[in-house]
Amino acid sequence: MSPFHLDVKNVLTEFLKKTNSMHNTVSKILQSKNTLAIDVYSWLRGQVRREAILVIAYGVLILLSSDTKQVLYEPFNLKSVLHLLIAENTPSTAAFQLDEEVEAKFGTSHLIIQTKSLGLLMRFILDHYFSLKLDFTDTIALNINGCLEDFAFDQLRSLPDSKSGVIYSSNRFILPGSARTRSH
Repeated sequence: MSPFHLDVKNVLTEFLKKTNSMHNTVSKILQSKNTLAIDVYSWLRGQVRREAILVIAYGVLILLSSDTKQVLYEPFNLKSVLHLLIAENTPSTAAFQLDEEVEAKFGTSHLIIQTKSLGLLMRFILDHYFSLKLDFTDTIALNINGCLEDFAFDQLRSLPDSKSGVIYSSNRFILPGSARTRSH
């Protein structure tokens, strides 16, 4: 059993109770073939790159911190994802384009991820959530708190390997121990 099983079970139970969707037991949901859990790096709302576990179970997307097992962002229904945008020239990188309601809640239009399991994620979505559109691109129109800018996935390559590189807009990164920004 995964060390995240109990944490995911608790988060999913709480989410399903809020949305009145408790049709199956959560244990059965987590053991079904309709559940996916993969390691990712995530960026959302200009926050620090975070190592996380991305779980999709019963149509709910959950992100838990890899080290603390805390929920990074409030879980949301995959119906709130308009597109999964796959980076053409930046390996293992993608973005979930969020609908207006989730965008307003999180302050950003996209949840950007990097994962070595991107092919598995794509296959899972194609098999189970075929209404979710997949597209390939190298840039997205990223909206962070009402500021719309072009974001190129290859900008993620310029971040340091440490967990402390922060995306503040499409072209500016704040480096650890530095108050200056670096434009690309």
